[in-house]
Amino acid sequence: EIRKLHRRLNATSVFVTHDQVEAMTLADRLVVMNGGRVEQVGTPSEIYTRPASRFVATFVGAPAMNILEGTVELDGLSLLGGSRRLAMARTGLPVGTRVAMGIRPEAVRLVATGVAGALNATVDLVEELGAGRVIYVDLDGAPFSVMTSEAVHPEPGSQVGLKISPEDMHFFSSETGARLDVFKASVPEPAL
Repeated sequence: EIRKLHRRLNATSVFVTHDQVEAMTLADRLVVMNGGRVEQVGTPSEIYTRPASRFVATFVGAPAMNILEGTVELDGLSLLGGSRRLAMARTGLPVGTRVAMGIRPEAVRLVATGVAGALNATVDLVEELGAGRVIYVDLDGAPFSVMTSEAVHPEPGSQVGLKISPEDMHFFSSETGARLDVFKASVPEPAL
């Protein structure tokens, strides 16, 4: 009803809500605030696909974006205190930089355990949603969620592999929470 009224009046209006789903469906532009401070202004699509901060990344979306703390290495990312590694292209960030890597649950692919480049995890819970499901897993003590419409039904306690593509990763400063556009500033490979 609010959306219909807004269109009919053809007027600029400000609508305040704490319901992110309501905000995403009603707004042409959003202002995401945290503690009275503006975190990001943009279209619903911009806010979802390029969150300006760790707060925005975890506030918008259901289930929330997965966040794993890591350290930049020469050829990848060391995660969860060094217990896991993700190979990826050079980021342009100095080796040793602490970052928070974010990945949306729908961007994670379930694969068999032991697949090269996959992170192995233990299934905690499978939440059926009709057309799909959310699979909650434990990744070395870190909670992690995967959203899929594939016909997979892992049992709680079973092991699964998680495949994450570097182009789906979001990076945030571990210190400030601000977005780091690492691939935009990446160091080119040396010419042969």
